[in-house]
Amino acid sequence: MVSVVPDALQGRVNAAGGFAASSLAPLGPLLAGVGLATLGNATFFVGAVVTAMTGVPLLASRTIRALGPPATWPRQPRSADATA
Repeated sequence: MVSVVPDALQGRVNAAGGFAASSLAPLGPLLAGVGLATLGNATFFVGAVVTAMTGVPLLASRTIRALGPPATWPRQPRSADATA
């Protein structure tokens, strides 16, 4: 994300991501409790499969696979108002 977002917007994008993650964090224990109450110990395996499957769209995307390693990406010019 750092190489795609302009320097002037890095703080805002980081804050938005942190806000989203913090907002969704309370749902984890709630979903775990509901899963344990309904599925019992199988909840762990369901959670592991769901977590593993989140990477499948990235692995299946030709666009993502064609990016190559970060060292091969073109360098973005740094904006004049960016601070180090």
